[in-house]
Amino acid sequence: MGCELEIPVLRFPKWPHGHNFQPANKFISWLFYLKKAIELVRTEH
Repeated sequence: MGCELEIPVLRFPKWPHGHNFQPANKFISWLFYLKKAIELVRTEH
């Protein structure tokens, strides 16, 4: 399960929304992204 999440997380720097946002906002967006990824994995299984 962890391996499935690694690839999208590594590609995160190309986040679609937000152009030149601060690291703090980037981290918050990353948390939401990771949260959604985990929810998708849980619903699949």
